[in-house]
Amino acid sequence: MDKKKTVELLRKTEQVGIGLEENLLFVKETLKMIKQAKETGKEKELLAIFKLLTDTDRTVEDVLKMSKEDIEKYLQKENKKGFTPEDRQFFNNLTKQSIELLTNLESLKKAIRGFVYPAGQTYLEDTLTFARKEVLKPKHYKETTTEKGKQLQKWETPEGIYLQELIDTLPGLNAPVVTADFVRHMGSIHIMLWKHNRRRERAGEPVITDMEFDLSKYQRQRGRTDEEIKAGGSFTQRARQLILTGATTSFIKREQDNPGGFAIGHFYRLRGTPGQRRGTFLLSLQEPYKEDFLRAYEATKRRSGYIPLYERVINDRSTEGEKDYLMFFVFAVLRQLNTTGKAREGDFIQLRNLLEKARIGEQHLNRDKDAWRCFIEGLQYYNKMTEGLSSIVMQGEAEQDIIINDFSRLNAWTYETFTQEILQPLGLRYCRDLKVAFMGKLPAIKAPETDTGEKLPADLIL
Repeated sequence: MDKKKTVELLRKTEQVGIGLEENLLFVKETLKMIKQAKETGKEKELLAIFKLLTDTDRTVEDVLKMSKEDIEKYLQKENKKGFTPEDRQFFNNLTKQSIELLTNLESLKKAIRGFVYPAGQTYLEDTLTFARKEVLKPKHYKETTTEKGKQLQKWETPEGIYLQELIDTLPGLNAPVVTADFVRHMGSIHIMLWKHNRRRERAGEPVITDMEFDLSKYQRQRGRTDEEIKAGGSFTQRARQLILTGATTSFIKREQDNPGGFAIGHFYRLRGTPGQRRGTFLLSLQEPYKEDFLRAYEATKRRSGYIPLYERVINDRSTEGEKDYLMFFVFAVLRQLNTTGKAREGDFIQLRNLLEKARIGEQHLNRDKDAWRCFIEGLQYYNKMTEGLSSIVMQGEAEQDIIINDFSRLNAWTYETFTQEILQPLGLRYCRDLKVAFMGKLPAIKAPETDTGEKLPADLIL
């Protein structure tokens, strides 16, 4: 089954009222694709299959969990519409294959979920500080000034000031993109650089912090399909603006948070011909991010001293927009994770502060039930998308801590039962006053042995 036909079938499964026949056909073809990829040992094909499954695996699993009786009822109903004995045999055989397919799907998703890259602390911390919850709006724009021969746009927010340098050779600048999408962007740049250097190492070349790429390669790293890239549209324009933001914009935190007024940003230098059709970007990390990347890359060999960057988390479209806080929650927990095996006082963070790091708005923080819901959803998402968390230690006014290591409780709690089982024994009235610590271990660095993106000629030159 070719990729185009598979994508078309995937789109069909998203339609309301889709019939069982199409779903089971998709299951059958997926099984065939996985089997072929596993037999040939082609990891690239397995990754491509996973990307197709990302938004539809729930549909597939629902089909697989259907009982034989349900399928029989369906067949009896459809027999009136002209089903043949061969059709019946096809569905009967497929039910036998479904267990094998589900096993393959689960192992495949687990393997892909484990794609972890070592990120440097400065690179990640500054990226997260740079990003805000909401987009820059016209009310934030203050003025365009000239300083030291550079033309700068000034955008003021409650968090601080964004300064965007206007560059003649990079036309088309709009407001800088400074929301969660910028975190996804910088994560993708890091992974592209990591893969680029793996190719260089195999060729006997030294590690560098420069690379050349075009919009298509960037969008593939962001999880977009070739069909979506060819269609163009808003994401293509946004991708270009994200790339420009990282090169042209700096952020100065408000004075009370940043005595001395040092700037974050101008993460990399950008050259090339991005305004032309098929134009490329020439990207070079700037200090301190250059040195930070090199240290993190060396952690590949040391297996220590890094913050894990999950490719699946930053490419998860289900968290874009209103659910951005789920991605931010993952980073907030990773920055708090204690890997020593013994909780220390400094490991604990007040739940309100944790949720603020996850960019939860005041309207939810001030409603305790909303704060609790966001906390539980964040923990469920973290547990689903990452690995290594062994327990959560909860602390309140009472002397004794409560340790949670059975994460199935996350699905069973309501706000009322959480209050009874956790808050009241800890002497607390509000969930947002709870202190939590996260115990676990860093996941092993795990990434594809081969770069799944297309190799540009420049990749072989740089």
